[in-house]
Amino acid sequence: MHKQFKHTHLLRGILLTALVCLSLILPGQAAYGASGKVTGVKVTSLPAKTLTLKKGKSFKLKTKVTGTGSFSKAVTYKSSNPKVVAVSKKGKLTAKKNGKAKITITSKKNRKKKYVIKVTVGKPVKKLTLNQTSASLTTGKSLTLKTTVLPKKASNKKVLWSSGNTAVATVSTSGLVTAKKTGTTTITALAADGSGKKASCKVTVTKRTQLNIGGEVDLAALFQNASSLPLNQTLSGSGNNNSEAVSYYLKAPGTGRYEFIAVDKNGSSLYPDIYDQNQKELDWYDCNYSTGRYVAELTAGKTYFIWFFASQPYSIRVRMLHQVNITFNATDGYFPEYNEQLEDVIKQDAVTIPYMQGDYLYQYAERPSYGNDTRVFAGWADHPGASASECLPVRTMTAENDQTLYAVWAEPVVVRFAANNGVFFYNEKTGSYQAIVSITYPRGLKLSADYPLQYIYFQNPTRSGYQFAGWAATSDAGTNDIINLDQTFADQNIEYYAVWK
Repeated sequence: MHKQFKHTHLLRGILLTALVCLSLILPGQAAYGASGKVTGVKVTSLPAKTLTLKKGKSFKLKTKVTGTGSFSKAVTYKSSNPKVVAVSKKGKLTAKKNGKAKITITSKKNRKKKYVIKVTVGKPVKKLTLNQTSASLTTGKSLTLKTTVLPKKASNKKVLWSSGNTAVATVSTSGLVTAKKTGTTTITALAADGSGKKASCKVTVTKRTQLNIGGEVDLAALFQNASSLPLNQTLSGSGNNNSEAVSYYLKAPGTGRYEFIAVDKNGSSLYPDIYDQNQKELDWYDCNYSTGRYVAELTAGKTYFIWFFASQPYSIRVRMLHQVNITFNATDGYFPEYNEQLEDVIKQDAVTIPYMQGDYLYQYAERPSYGNDTRVFAGWADHPGASASECLPVRTMTAENDQTLYAVWAEPVVVRFAANNGVFFYNEKTGSYQAIVSITYPRGLKLSADYPLQYIYFQNPTRSGYQFAGWAATSDAGTNDIINLDQTFADQNIEYYAVWK
């Protein structure tokens, strides 16, 4: 009896301990945080709910779970089409074959809280550029930034727009920038496909001049006295020190884009405005404040007025723009073009791209491939058989007439730039700061040419307590030994060293 009593109390003790333990874990307080509440799930490693991956590539999703109190941040991942995009338990995506799939991220604590992204296996964006990298606006004015996305057949060409300071200027989802108050801000266009490609434009806003010799400009009177602006002729005026308001009118002979060049005697832009015949102000389709080039889309038969302030001699010219075709000949190389039906790359000897007159050639041109490492692309020339030193400055060239450009290939040489006790940038792969940058150049090309990493000449190395002075051929060189990259050609494997002062 005594032994049975001891066993009974021992059994009760064990059961009591077990119940206490169960009370701690059964409701999910330890595993799923019963006292807390999950309110949202989000992917933080993508700018939008879209992602484009190339076949065979991977991408790691980073998620953020929000809530109140103590809650579990655990999530599950599921692919709607694992044969196209597979996803691991830790959120690693792997592109299997071309196609589309939806990835659903679900909170384990609250299955109603989900986040879905659309993944396309195809062509990611490789390059994103804007039609201008800097712009000046007066308060209340606006301009539309245009993007160029490469490759032309990228699976997702959408971009996301943002302003670094919305108090200075805002930007719409279509790239329309509106000046709010004086100051400077950066407008950024970011590829929505998750490639990370982006481009920016620095916008400076100044106060709009509303007065013309002591009073507001009377547009009706100004336009009534406007002078005719004929096509393809340069008109000049004297201007005056009181910032004379000058106006011209143009009756559009055809529907299309018209280019206006309006500059003062120093070549500075006159910042013209354009109105229709009902005195409604129009937005410029494109504008370049550094060159005074403005493009507007006009309708045949309608009359338009252009006016600006002129405090000194000026000139203005207008022409109707036409489409021209520029053919890029790969010259023993090829342009790779992915064929979705064949799921293979087709090699093209040449591509012809339509431009509007005045468009910069670099906006659409892609570099060809050679097929092996014996030659590197040096640039474009206007005749076959050209050397690297004969390459044209395509980055600053505009399309004016039908033209064929030929790829120039050259032997590769390696040019090393050593920071010489300084650093270039932080290398995430090595976990250290980069002290040497090696660039493979085409033999015979100038070191200052836009190939292939011109950013080095703008983002120079840094060194604590010193100022970067330039490059020299030896590590102990002084400022008197600095070389001029504009006059130096890549004709051999060589190393240059940073000079500090």
